[in-house]
Amino acid sequence: MRSRLVALFGLLLAVPLVWPGHALAGNRGQPIHGDFNGDSLADRVVLGPVGNNPICTFTVEYRGSDGTYEPPLSYSCRSPYTRAPYCPDMGVAIDIGGKGEIDLVLTGFDFPDTKGSMFLVRDFALLRQYDGIAFPSTIRTVDFNGDGLQDIWASSDQSPRIASFLNSRDEVLRPGPVNACSYVPVPSHAFADFKGIGNNDMVLSRLCVRKGSFVEVYFGDGSPPAVLISSSDYVGREVYVGDFNHDGVPDVGVIERRGSSLIVRLFTNDGNGVFTELPAAVD
Repeated sequence: MRSRLVALFGLLLAVPLVWPGHALAGNRGQPIHGDFNGDSLADRVVLGPVGNNPICTFTVEYRGSDGTYEPPLSYSCRSPYTRAPYCPDMGVAIDIGGKGEIDLVLTGFDFPDTKGSMFLVRDFALLRQYDGIAFPSTIRTVDFNGDGLQDIWASSDQSPRIASFLNSRDEVLRPGPVNACSYVPVPSHAFADFKGIGNNDMVLSRLCVRKGSFVEVYFGDGSPPAVLISSSDYVGREVYVGDFNHDGVPDVGVIERRGSSLIVRLFTNDGNGVFTELPAAVD
């Protein structure tokens, strides 16, 4: 039975970016996708219900070779909460502890606590509780520190916060390199190994009320973030990764929209996570 259950929860579908390392997980109310039975086809798991039912369900739909889904299989467990809403509405498929078996880590926007709890689900039972962020808009995975274990990050425009949590061999989720205010449900971001040491560093554009707008690089090794833009205004910016000076090292591009103007700012990386803005901007 254990081998069958483990097969249900495979790795999530990769999201193509300029630099690899980022994986899609769950936004609020979305199915969790992945190859859950090892046949190289994208299956899906649907969570439910969200409301006044304390019995949480996991509905698994395997995808056939013809592109259609097979009849669903359902499993359930009782919520740890004593009041509604009881059940999670988003989650990730992840190997907690690096044991070679895939679990679920689930959370919910309306969970009735102030910790934004995340729950480790194994064999469709709630095994362990972790602190997350309150009112999460998304929960996703990436290996921040290059140890071979997928880590977790989550963001919320209600808390408002974006934060990361490092996976570990003892199955504990510990605070990761990202922890900052953020007033966008899923802020613009990208991942790259800016120091060339095997990490997935996160370049992030965020807004913080009463503080301003920022573009920063959060390093997977936990060193202080590199601040590319710090402004007292609230300009929304999009970030992306590219090699602008063709030296084989990932750099950062920033797109600013100011009225009818579109401004592109480029920041080159020296290979050690030190960035220099190119003098020319494109209007």
